[in-house]
Amino acid sequence: MAWFLLGACYSFGDNRELTIGAYKKSLELSPKDAAVWACLGIQYAEQEEYIEAINCYKKAIQLDAEDDYIWENLRFAYYGIEEYEKAEHCRKRAEELNKGQSGQHCTQQSRKEKLKSYYI
Repeated sequence: MAWFLLGACYSFGDNRELTIGAYKKSLELSPKDAAVWACLGIQYAEQEEYIEAINCYKKAIQLDAEDDYIWENLRFAYYGIEEYEKAEHCRKRAEELNKGQSGQHCTQQSRKEKLKSYYI
């Protein structure tokens, strides 16, 4: 958990290399942690490395298919590579999971709250 928290701290700064490194180290220790996979995906998406982001989100969904936050992030990554049908599927799935309120997690403040819900 320490590596995940370190990655979370780094993610609010400008050093993506340290952030990604910390998340990868966390995954070495806890490869079945959907939250870490999702956070790693966010880092790749913020760098417009959408294929890497999609791979991370897909892994997170394999581990936790009921998290609308992951589906929303996958949606935006698909938009980034112009896969609009896949993006729409993700939007619908997130909306189903979130009962019509999808999209509310996609802010930095919301990410902080999501992190707290996993580990505090």
